[in-house]
Amino acid sequence: MGGLESFVLIMISLHILILIYVIVRSVRLINTEGMSPEVLFFIFSMTGFMVSGLYWMAYIYLRPDTRMPFAVNEVGEWAGFLLLAASINAVFINSKVKAVK
Repeated sequence: MGGLESFVLIMISLHILILIYVIVRSVRLINTEGMSPEVLFFIFSMTGFMVSGLYWMAYIYLRPDTRMPFAVNEVGEWAGFLLLAASINAVFINSKVKAVK
């Protein structure tokens, strides 16, 4: 494994650690503030991105010199994007409804 692959693995590890911190803080927010669809969608989207990073890390470790084809992690990333869009939409709708009242 070369220097570039090692750097990528370090960056993906940092990415995963940050996402774990964000997910844990969001779960604590649900425990203190109560369940809301915005936070739940956000947690699901961040979990999708974290699993995608884990997949990248495993792929780089197992097959460092090959190009990754279309794979499961891309489906997970798109699911994360869609869930993130759903949470942004839910926040926008709730703020719009509250502004009308």
